[in-house]
Amino acid sequence: MSAIHDLSTTSRRAPKDTVLAYRLFGANCGPNAVAALFSLNVVDVMCHFSHFPEVPHTNIVRMKDILKRANIKYEARCEMPESGLLLIEVVGPWCAHPASQRWTPQMTHWVAFREGHVFDINAGEWTTWDEWKEFHAPRLVQKRRNATGWRIKCTYAINHEDVDIHSAFPGCEYGWIAPQ
Repeated sequence: MSAIHDLSTTSRRAPKDTVLAYRLFGANCGPNAVAALFSLNVVDVMCHFSHFPEVPHTNIVRMKDILKRANIKYEARCEMPESGLLLIEVVGPWCAHPASQRWTPQMTHWVAFREGHVFDINAGEWTTWDEWKEFHAPRLVQKRRNATGWRIKCTYAINHEDVDIHSAFPGCEYGWIAPQ
């Protein structure tokens, strides 16, 4: 008998295997954001991040492909979703270059967003959106030389009720499952 994977606010949890997943696969913000959004461990979602470790960045096109392969319906939006993934872009002089989309993936950062909270691998936990903007976003900007700020590059709204977690991430029986 399979347990129901509860995606309510009470089950919002940070992945506990970020260090292990980084050592095994080079997993960084993209895989961690997806894992956190569904309260899974990172190793449970890595089957869809086949470009790791050779290509250690997940751009917009790759994330769309990952969501499609996992059969996760999403809606690209310009505004904040109630739940989903946000791609944060660190802004600087590189944004003015016409070809910046090709060579600036290291200036972007995926986070999970759910019900007013953000999971950022750099924070290692879920924080409120306001806390993230006040404490964690400035640190992200400070890491980049000549950075002048940050912005939300894109958002993917994801309705948890539409996701069959065990079908999307077949290995998740090795991760966290809600107790019966």
